[in-house]
Amino acid sequence: MRVPVPRRTAITLAAAALVASAGCTGHGGSGYVGPAPSAASPWKIVRLVGSPGASTEMQDIWATGPRDAWVIAQACFACRPGSARLVVEHWDGASWRPLPAMPRPALTAQNAFVGASSATDAWVLAEFDRGADALHWDGRRWTVFRALGCGQVFPAVFGPDDAWAFSGGTRACAARFDGHAWRKVPMPGIPAAVSAVSRDDIWAIGSAPAAGPASATAATTQFVAVAMQWNGRSWHVIAYPDLPAIAGHALIGGTIVATGPRDLWVENGIQADGSNTSTELLLHWDGKNWHRVFVPLAPNGVWSMARDGRGGLWLTAEGSGPAGINWYFYHLHGGLLTLVAAPARRGSDQLYDAGRVAWIPGTTSLWGIETLSSRAKGSQGAIFRLSG
Repeated sequence: MRVPVPRRTAITLAAAALVASAGCTGHGGSGYVGPAPSAASPWKIVRLVGSPGASTEMQDIWATGPRDAWVIAQACFACRPGSARLVVEHWDGASWRPLPAMPRPALTAQNAFVGASSATDAWVLAEFDRGADALHWDGRRWTVFRALGCGQVFPAVFGPDDAWAFSGGTRACAARFDGHAWRKVPMPGIPAAVSAVSRDDIWAIGSAPAAGPASATAATTQFVAVAMQWNGRSWHVIAYPDLPAIAGHALIGGTIVATGPRDLWVENGIQADGSNTSTELLLHWDGKNWHRVFVPLAPNGVWSMARDGRGGLWLTAEGSGPAGINWYFYHLHGGLLTLVAAPARRGSDQLYDAGRVAWIPGTTSLWGIETLSSRAKGSQGAIFRLSG
């Protein structure tokens, strides 16, 4: 089960950031292969979201299996302040179809994330200036739960009586739904990204006060990077590698993928103050030790990471080029990192926003989203797929 994450959240650490030169072992035998210049992409765009000439921005994607997937986008046509609306579409195994509109004011949320356990159990967590609302879809109608008191919130959903919401930043929190109400849950640190394997195996990366774990707050104290795991009863902390710091740098997080209690992948960027480029740090936890994997990625860093269903990972990265934003796809499998051609776009389209990829549980296939723009057609969302 994949949990969406916010974009490149900075984790401010005591004495600045980490470097990837010490404190953990490297994966032996890893290599890198670039694509053939004319190689066709295995990723195919299968649907455009939003009307031509409008403005549509894809925000999140979620899949629970071959016959159940969800996307959420923000769209407007005659775009004026406050005119954007959230749009949710559902894949039923045969086609993508829009859901009925959500109640106001959820339609006008600034950001939103989606999570589900089935076609009749989906949550949209919508962010406003006042905090986040949770909206539940039961297959027939939307139910609104007002103001969780969190900031930009991302979900983990396991069933109608068990869902989580996580938020970092200035309104950091963790909350859990028991089938009736949302209640705050203390964590040993501030979550920046989350990946859930099951209701008894949830992973988070983030930061905790240097003096020791505390409740998840936004206190402006000295912090250290940590990994946190929920085992069904309580949270416990796994320390990051003891890597030296570099003054004037920040640890930019990040993406996380867990496949089990002894298998965690963490991506972070190390970014100099005032810079838009970062050095990528990909760490693997095997249950006992951290390992570092060399990833020669695009300068603007990794935006998404997902399982491939075969023991490997897919990573998407973004970089600026002469024609606008470039998108890079990397496949890590068997110690080999391969650069793969991105989905083909229409001739006049440029990539406006590199979105996310999501593994389809029980398969070797993935869904993905991106936002395309052109001067003549505005912007549209695109849903693409890798068929395993």
